[in-house]
Amino acid sequence: MAYTTLPTHRTVQVISATVVLDVMELPFITSPSGVTAQVYAPYTAWLTEGADPWISPVATAIEDLIAGGQAVGGTFTQDVDPTSGLLIDYVTFTVAYTPTDGRGTFTTTADVPVTALGGGAGIGGLVIGLTPQQIVGNAYNQLVATAGL
Repeated sequence: MAYTTLPTHRTVQVISATVVLDVMELPFITSPSGVTAQVYAPYTAWLTEGADPWISPVATAIEDLIAGGQAVGGTFTQDVDPTSGLLIDYVTFTVAYTPTDGRGTFTTTADVPVTALGGGAGIGGLVIGLTPQQIVGNAYNQLVATAGL
């Protein structure tokens, strides 16, 4: 298991102006990188399946991105979708590039929707055109380009 669960609670998730789901909020910390994130499981599914089917794919995807070397850490964040007005859950990754000339490390952040991690795990998912690797890779490439100026 590449994560440790944190205290959970039952809540609701607003999917649209007319749809609200009964869910379990499942926060966790990945291992070994220590990224804190959370996912939501439908309450009835959580009762029968537990937390692992919801957390494990996301935790694995987070750790895989960090193991790729472009992201060095991350944390759970939320923002408002300008189209729907609903909250979107993200893992905001810290992306780093260190040139070999000794100038130090260039850093930025890359917001990856939680629903895009782990094969679309989550409820009500956000459809995006880029993969998590592409989102982080684009940020990394901008750092490399900036360092090259």
